[in-house]
Parts: sequence; structure tokens; C-alpha cells
Amino acid sequence: MLGNGSKVLIPDRGFDGVVIYTGRLKGSFLEGNILIAESGSPIGELISISIKHNLSGLESLVGIPGSIGGAVIMNAGTRYGSIGDIVETVEFINSEGTYIVKSSPYFEYRGSEFRGERVVLTRVTLRLKGASSDEIREKLSLAVLLRKNQPKYPRQFGSTFKNPPSMSAGRLIEEAGLKGFTYRNVQVSPVHANFILNFGNSADDIYYVINTIQDRVYRLFDIKLEPEVNLIGF
Repeated sequence: MLGNGSKVLIPDRGFDGVVIYTGRLKGSFLEGNILIAESGSPIGELISISIKHNLSGLESLVGIPGSIGGAVIMNAGTRYGSIGDIVETVEFINSEGTYIVKSSPYFEYRGSEFRGERVVLTRVTLRLKGASSDEIREKLSLAVLLRKNQPKYPRQFGSTFKNPPSMSAGRLIEEAGLKGFTYRNVQVSPVHANFILNFGNSADDIYYVINTIQDRVYRLFDIKLEPEVNLIGF
């Protein structure tokens, strides 16, 4: 299942299977403060709709690429909030072809009950809150300020690894001496070590850098960094 593919890495040899693309499921509408969106709806468009109607709840996701379906599966977010905080219901088709509407689904840090499962998300219901334009602007400013400290290069995942409990993945990578580390056309960002920049065309090279980071951090600190990125077929 593939939406915008923003947090996905597939080997250079390709993927031996069928890909179902949900990017054309882009309808969305409001019922009061409830925003109902099909799974392929871009996050940025939903943020714009909520701002236009003075509704708050999505500001922390500003700057995050991808579709709302992928955001729900990954529980995308920042230190200021995650999508799971406002999800009311998720509609999906399970591996047996049954259509299910799930209320109050389970979310965790950068994950949900749907991650790793063979399901097709079709629609998401978000409960937003009425707010003044000043309140929304302030929340947006905080999220934008957070983005200013992150690399701007377009060919990167965003955060590559989840933060271990009460720790920073970026700080661990930096203390392991890998900030700025370069392998072929892939570089650990010299701005923020939890970002991997892709200057070439090889997913295998990116995977090598991910493994290098995991191995060194584990050897030095006995901590196994878990990727935020979905590694498919490696």
C-alpha cells in the first residue's frame, strides 16, 4: 500500500509484488469541527482547509509531506503534537476484504495499530477545535520555527530514526561521530544528524548508511535505533 511514499525505502533491485496506490483518494469535507478526509489527501491541503475555517489541531504537522493515510499509520507529528491526538475514526479494508470503521484506534510514538498490518486505509475522521486566527498563527509559528533547525534539502526522509525514550536519536548519532558522514552519494546531514541526505540514485547506499548508524550507535551506547522509515524488501 503506497500513498505519497514519503517515508519509504525500496531496494535498487525493485519490489517483487503488487503496489496499490491510494494517492487519488483525495476528497475531504467538513461537518462542523469534524474534518473527514480520504486517505490520499495531502496533509498540506488539510492544514489549509482547517486554517481557512479557524479550526485548530493540525498545526503541528505543517511542513510534513505525504498523505493523511500514511500520517495516521505512522502517527506523524512533532514535539508539539501528533496526528493520533485528533483522530476520531479510521475506515479501512482488512486482509480478508472486510470494510471496518474503527473508533479511537490505538496510537503510539511514530506508530499505530495499523503499522505493519495488511490493511487499506480509505478514510479518516479528525476532530478539530475552533480557535482564533491569532491562536492558530502562534501554533503555526512554533511548528515553522522547529523546521528552521532542520535540513532543507528536498531528497531526504525527515527524521530517519525514532528517538529512544528520553533521548535524542540525532544526539546519539552525533556523539557516535557520524554527523556529516558520507558514503558515495549519501550524507548524514551536517545540520541535524538524524537526517540522511540523498545526492544520488541508490536506495541501497542509503540503506548502508542506515545500517552503519545503527551498528555504531549500538556498539558505543548499547542502544538499537529503530528506523522511522519503512524499509520494504531489504
